Amino acid sequence: MRNPDEDLMVRASWLYYAHGLGQEEVANRLGVSRTKVTRLLSSARDEGIVKISVDHDMTETLALSDWIARTYNLRECLITPLQQDSDTSTELTDNLARQSVGMVAADYIARHLKNIGPATVGIGSGRTIAEMIQCFPTVRKPNMKVVSLLGSPRRDNGTSAYLMASNFAQVTAAEAYPLPAPILTSSAHIARTLETDEAIRNALEMGRGSDFNIISCAHFAPGNTYCEMIGVHDTEKEALDHAGVVCEIAGVFLTENGALADIDLNERMIGVGLENLIAANNIILAATPDKALALQAILLSGIASTIIIDHSVAEILVRNAPKIAALKKQK
Repeated sequence: MRNPDEDLMVRASWLYYAHGLGQEEVANRLGVSRTKVTRLLSSARDEGIVKISVDHDMTETLALSDWIARTYNLRECLITPLQQDSDTSTELTDNLARQSVGMVAADYIARHLKNIGPATVGIGSGRTIAEMIQCFPTVRKPNMKVVSLLGSPRRDNGTSAYLMASNFAQVTAAEAYPLPAPILTSSAHIARTLETDEAIRNALEMGRGSDFNIISCAHFAPGNTYCEMIGVHDTEKEALDHAGVVCEIAGVFLTENGALADIDLNERMIGVGLENLIAANNIILAATPDKALALQAILLSGIASTIIIDHSVAEILVRNAPKIAALKKQK
């Protein structure tokens, strides 16, 4: 288990000494006070982390974070430290990755919340978001509103946006505004009709005007369980596959180049929509290697502002950078 205070000390040192930012700028980037930054830098020097350069096992990860943020035009990229676990179990490795990304996201978002006033936070679905909530520190924000960005699936495995909004509001003492609607309807007409309901309309408007969003991405494959959960039939799976869908995010299906897939399922979904996601401040969580293709589509779509990812996902982004650049030129 890593020490969040030590990691924060290294991040402050990296920004101050390697990037040349002032203490006020470092404080703003980390979401802490300038006094806190002064203490962190002093401690880093006292403990020998800062000598002539930043000397710590996180520095390589921080350099990689900087490269990805620059390459993909992101506000920030946070990468979990490289796991040194010899266990080859994919399930165990994936669970550890979700926990690591959840811990980093919890620390990052908690620090941000401590330094802002009243806010509206949009939230998506997924196991990594559930992990983030599970390890969220005590931060009371009674003046905060938490709204789900998309409707609920037919079968809930405990990670729906509806539940995530309620759970995150509970741990932060905030107000929850779950979207009281299905994520997928049987027709576009029904979806638009439901959106005129006052409670659904108000929740959607709140989500479209959020201060920032916390979202996880789902990689689409015809056999994955997500389709079963939201009620996608076999013929519709074939249509998704034929349209080149690789990603679902907040109820939106995207193709490999980050474009909105030309399928009626996108018209039948209830959520804030792609246009509003692109305009928003989004923190995207991606923990396992199978999410890398979905994350690439998100990066090309312009949805991501900040990404918090596992080291394995970062390695794939680096390896696929030329391919992603080529796809971007084609858009």
